Amino acid sequence: MKFAFISTMAGYPWGGSEILWQQTAQRLLANGQQLMAAMKRWAPQPAPLNALVSAGAEYHALRRPHRIERWIKPVPSIGWLKRFDPDLTVISQGYYSEGVPLMQALQAAGRRYVVIVQAAGEMNLPPYRDIAPLRAGLEGAERVYFVAAANRDLVRRLIMSALPQAELVRNPFQVPHGQPLTWPTETGTLKLACVARLEFYAKGHDLLLETLSRPKWRERDVSLTLYGNGPHRSYLESMRDHFQLGNVHFAGHTQDVSAIWQNHHLLVLPSRLEGTPLAMVEAMLCGRPAVVTDVGGNAEVVQEGLSGFVALAPNSHQIDAALERAWQARMQLAEMGLAAAQRAQALFPQDPARDFAQRLLTLAQSRV
Repeated sequence: MKFAFISTMAGYPWGGSEILWQQTAQRLLANGQQLMAAMKRWAPQPAPLNALVSAGAEYHALRRPHRIERWIKPVPSIGWLKRFDPDLTVISQGYYSEGVPLMQALQAAGRRYVVIVQAAGEMNLPPYRDIAPLRAGLEGAERVYFVAAANRDLVRRLIMSALPQAELVRNPFQVPHGQPLTWPTETGTLKLACVARLEFYAKGHDLLLETLSRPKWRERDVSLTLYGNGPHRSYLESMRDHFQLGNVHFAGHTQDVSAIWQNHHLLVLPSRLEGTPLAMVEAMLCGRPAVVTDVGGNAEVVQEGLSGFVALAPNSHQIDAALERAWQARMQLAEMGLAAAQRAQALFPQDPARDFAQRLLTLAQSRV
């Protein structure tokens, strides 16, 4: 069988939204399937993409759209895809509305395709003129895979379609399954970690810094470490300095996720939009509770007061209230961390990419 994976990732070379399709593609290659991977060209190319090519995948560099094309969204030429002639094409969307021109091109060519939807939110809603083509594109997919039920329901409402072919899928993670870490040595400091791309529009770092600037948090023995890279690091460093938050530190990106949780007690994700974030799942598998906002799949995983705390909305008032509940329960956080690990183990399979690869293979073979 032949599979083509097309990533709509545009702003960054790689991110959490890419891990599912890339690892799924690896499983299919290992199973003897032929594969093409298509995404925009970067310098240097992301290492996971290079690994796919080294394993035998073909690579096609997508053309970067001209500025005006971001508005008019012309249907792209897919002659390269027709020449490869896949049995099934997988469009991986970082945001739910990114892949419309590709869907239109695939429909016009009579090609079979499925769509992965990672993130969705009430921000950046498409203009009304784009709703009909988005609806047609998603309805034309044989499957639309969402990583969060809340995002599935949001998209159904926005495009006014039941999407009966919608299914849920889980993202892979980078920590052991079923092996929570021991609780960090207590020093009296509540150590928070925010593990997210430094892009505050989506991830809400500014809301968290505003919250920690409130007098009560200044008086408490709390530290925050921000893990991740992104375009807004300088801005967030300036905001930290503006609020005079000496207890906030930037640690950059790390591949060793478990090492983060060896030294921190609580994940804080003040996101404005999400899929089902890997950082949350990984923290919980490591035995750490989480404070999250009720966006994407967060509240589907974190149980209020049992495995973490859910801010009802992405604003500093609600984030402050959720953090306050965590502070008041700080003597129970270790116990909650074990509950978080059990919750994540129950919801997430040991190898989500292997399971998804089998689903795609079964679907591709269903009409041969």
